[in-house]
Amino acid sequence: MWGTGSGLNYPEDMKKAANPAGNQGIVSLRADVPAALHDAMRGFIESHPHWDQYRLFQAALAGFLVQQGLDDRAVTRWYLA
Repeated sequence: MWGTGSGLNYPEDMKKAANPAGNQGIVSLRADVPAALHDAMRGFIESHPHWDQYRLFQAALAGFLVQQGLDDRAVTRWYLA
C-alpha cells in the first residue's frame, strides 16, 4: 500500500467503500507526490486508524476545491465526511 512510486489506485472493494450510494462514478487516479507529503500522509494515517489513503486524498482534494470557491454539494459532502 505504501510502496515508493505507488499511486492512488482503487481496488474493487475500495470503490464500493468510497461510493456507498452507488450513484456516482469512481475515477482511479495515480499521483506522484513528494516524499515529504507521502511521509506526512503515512504518519497521519498511522495515528488515525479510521482514516485510509483514499479517504484522506478525497478529503484533501474536496477541501482544496471548496476553499477555491467550488459550490457543489456532492464535493462538499466528501469534504465534510
